[in-house]
Amino acid sequence: MGRYPREVATRAGERAGAHGCKLGTAGNAPGPGQKAEEETRVALFYFAYGSNMNPFRMRVRGVGFRSREPGRLPGYCLEFNKVPQDAPRGVGYANIVPDTRHVVEGALYEISEADLQKLDECEGYPDHYRREEVKVQRQDGSQVTATVYIANPEHVRSGLRPTREYLEHLWAGEDVLSEGYHAWLRRFPVFRQRGRRRAAGRWSRRAGARRRAS
Repeated sequence: MGRYPREVATRAGERAGAHGCKLGTAGNAPGPGQKAEEETRVALFYFAYGSNMNPFRMRVRGVGFRSREPGRLPGYCLEFNKVPQDAPRGVGYANIVPDTRHVVEGALYEISEADLQKLDECEGYPDHYRREEVKVQRQDGSQVTATVYIANPEHVRSGLRPTREYLEHLWAGEDVLSEGYHAWLRRFPVFRQRGRRRAAGRWSRRAGARRRAS
């Protein structure tokens, strides 16, 4: 499956803007001390291009965020070449690699330092993924510096594919993606275990023999 080209994302990028949203947790209004801290804090941004585009997954992982909006990262392309810690051989997780011809779309979160540390644990930092600071484009054309996780070379392998279950988390980011980028993700080939496919084939042949005999 080909990479998503930069020029296509540029043409389709206008669609995602109306869907940026700020999310919070009911009943967690800050007290006076917390308000003062909020006023003086420095914004910390995290760019999610993989399963964390799904805001529900972020909450399940215990990672809070103050806002979530569309983000674009030119000069990189999305690949599924990260070897998981525990998954069938041939499965790949999301990763980004430098490529000036492409752009990666995703969710730009504003988070706290404590939540960044939670992400470190979820992403296997620093062993599996490393952190890098990148310039992410916002919908209004401005740029912010954001943290992104990139797989370490020793955990990267070619020829891998994502499972459908994993891709569903990326599909859940539809509200922050352009129509073209989301459609590209929907068409991405998924991992299928060969043993299951062969078993299904044997069952089909037996079923066909039974139908012919009846």
